[in-house]
Amino acid sequence: MCVKLNPSGRMYVVFLVEGEEAANEQKCAGEPKKAVGVDLGIARLVTLFDGRFLENPKPLERSLDRIRLLEKGLSRKKKFSKNWFKAKRRLAKEHEYVKDFRRGLFFKLGALLAAEYDLLVLEDLNVEG
Repeated sequence: MCVKLNPSGRMYVVFLVEGEEAANEQKCAGEPKKAVGVDLGIARLVTLFDGRFLENPKPLERSLDRIRLLEKGLSRKKKFSKNWFKAKRRLAKEHEYVKDFRRGLFFKLGALLAAEYDLLVLEDLNVEG
């Protein structure tokens, strides 16, 4: 068991359960029926090689005004006072919202692509240089 406390005050408890392997795992049955290439980008989140694309919702840019206000309010509080801790928690919640939005977006995108296609081909680029 693992207990995790985020700066926003949200607690997670993780349990490890050991059991038998799932008996209904799908086995590879020859050639895939539908395949698609996936291009990950910045302007567009995903471009599929069949011509479809998904725009990048940019959750940080949408939340930036609120984050600026919360950081400004935090900087004006006396350090380690109760109001400083409240402002710090509000700011952490806003950052956690952005993190959860991105994470949820990629989970939904992965589920959508996995349900529609049998084979996904991703590019392998060295973006840093």
